[in-house]
Amino acid sequence: MKKYLALLLAALMILAAFAGCKGGETTTEPEVQQGQSGSESSGSAATEPEDDGEPDVLRMLYDVENTTLNYLSSGKAIEHYVCCNFIDGLVEFDNHSNVIPALAESWEVSPDGCVWTFHIREGQYWYNAAGEQVAEVTAEDWVSALKLVCTPLNDSGTYDQVKIIKGAEDYYNGLVEKTNPDFANVGVKAVDKYTLEYTLNRPTPYFLQGLAYVCWMPAYGPLIDENMSEEAVGFGTSIDKIYSCGSYILTEWEPQVKQTLVKNENNWDADRVYIDRIEKTYNAEAATLAPTMVLRDEIDFANISNDILDDWKTNNIEYLSKSRQDDMWHYFYAFDFKPTYPDEYKPEDWMRAVVNSNFRHAIMSALDREFVVKSAVDPEAGDSLMQNTITPKGSCFTNAGADFASNAAFNGIEENFYNPDKALEYKAKAVEELTAKGVTFPIQVVISYQSGEKNYENECIIVKQQLEKVLGTDFIQLVLWAGPSENFLSETRSAGKYSLMRVRWGADYIDPQTWTDPFDGGVDADSGIAVGNTYNRWELIMDETAMRDQFALISDNSINNYVDEFLADPDLQATAAILADYYELVEKGRAEGVDIQKRFDYFAQAEALLINNAMVIPCYVGAAKYQATKLNVFEGSYAACGYAVGMYKGMKLQDEFISMEQYEANYQAWLNGEI
Repeated sequence: MKKYLALLLAALMILAAFAGCKGGETTTEPEVQQGQSGSESSGSAATEPEDDGEPDVLRMLYDVENTTLNYLSSGKAIEHYVCCNFIDGLVEFDNHSNVIPALAESWEVSPDGCVWTFHIREGQYWYNAAGEQVAEVTAEDWVSALKLVCTPLNDSGTYDQVKIIKGAEDYYNGLVEKTNPDFANVGVKAVDKYTLEYTLNRPTPYFLQGLAYVCWMPAYGPLIDENMSEEAVGFGTSIDKIYSCGSYILTEWEPQVKQTLVKNENNWDADRVYIDRIEKTYNAEAATLAPTMVLRDEIDFANISNDILDDWKTNNIEYLSKSRQDDMWHYFYAFDFKPTYPDEYKPEDWMRAVVNSNFRHAIMSALDREFVVKSAVDPEAGDSLMQNTITPKGSCFTNAGADFASNAAFNGIEENFYNPDKALEYKAKAVEELTAKGVTFPIQVVISYQSGEKNYENECIIVKQQLEKVLGTDFIQLVLWAGPSENFLSETRSAGKYSLMRVRWGADYIDPQTWTDPFDGGVDADSGIAVGNTYNRWELIMDETAMRDQFALISDNSINNYVDEFLADPDLQATAAILADYYELVEKGRAEGVDIQKRFDYFAQAEALLINNAMVIPCYVGAAKYQATKLNVFEGSYAACGYAVGMYKGMKLQDEFISMEQYEANYQAWLNGEI
């Protein structure tokens, strides 16, 4: 399978591509297409559902509500998975990761790789929630959309992805600085009604496939204008402030009540839209109720959590199958260099410890990642989930088909991981070095997780037990911190309420650059001001002002007397130097848009720098989830990036729930190109 993907993705790299996304809260809705899983089976693939003349209606529960329908603002994957069904982009992925035309019938690129011209399909329309035709989709709709993404008031969670467009960043900054910039200087224009042109800052080898992402979706300009004021963007804030132009028309959105999507019969690809209606009903207890409702045939999908899995394997095996392995998401452990939790957990000691290389390596060497995966994630997954690099193995390939994770920069990388003896050696060195600096032991390590997520909580408990057993509670004491079930990221990770945390990142496009996005930061070359990131908040050690402000927040005046000493700490200076080298390598990788091997070499060196210095601990990609579903997960759009995992186009609603035997047969049929 990996060899097949290598050749496929290598071909995609030659074509080129682009996009943007962030990790999000969990949801009980199906992630429609997710990576690969399964083994050979003698079972037969699911047969075509019988046509009884009745509409095919997919029924499901959900427990995390959209905060907005403004897909040009949201950075949440769960909201992207809704909009990708009622908005079509220029291109999309088929079920084998091939980029195929969508609302763009064809395209060309200039010899220098910087100017892309797209030819828009004629006869496609915008529809309101009542299903009424509003206006034809034209090239101007992509111009209007990009302008909104580049508007600071819109606060787009995917704005960073469009900075590759010539003049986009200057326009955004001009609005911030109130210099009245002219959007005509931005590299997007409607050449005519059905011809769209993008001009890039430089050749970008992931632009094409990245267009299958929310920030590149079209929007009807007059609707944006009608719902725009100096104080707020009203576009997409309610069902009457959004239009549809995709496979489905969004006809109902009542927050914490229901979402309804109805097939768009006029869509250019309507013949491949097999489900006529999608009915989603909100219930805060969906995770508990959905399995029971499946058994009563009241809904067509449910996630099967680990706490009831054994019972289902015994009593409801004919209902049980899996999602695909979720190779899009990498779950890794991050250290917080700028904690904001209460003084009782001694954040000042943590800050002094985390810049110490031996301390970080002690934790990294004490973490048995394989045991974590088999105990808390998926005991059946084996080594397929484990990652030694931040960019997952099998996700990015050179034009010659070489896996990024096999780059020479990663030679010997495995020596950084689980080794109890080395962990104790690092501990002894860290104790000696940190004691001399006034750190008191044991150091409190706050490890946060999302309330209500049992698997997440269990994983954190296992990590706590493991690290304390190897390193001893005389050295560290892990404190379990239950973050909120809603707005978990903003309230916990982004807010700095952790020391050590399992975080995740989802690929926005197939290129190693996307795996640098969680660590975006460093010091701005022009202003000298630290640019923050919410995955490890290490801008603190690169910005004296931020560091002083942080000490003032977390402790009494006595600690401020230590600030000057901390600034001179060789550990802090060494860590800051590592990060400076990292950002320099990343920038070289981003600037190299022609020589793919050279580009990959820069990114690999940057990534290896983080891992070899225990700044980040790679762990695992998303496991296949047990579920009860009437959908053949191998029929729909698939890519290990962007929103492809959320699309229902191409999927048929089966008459019965998929069994594991059918799942395995469907997987083999997909591998053989029969699906």
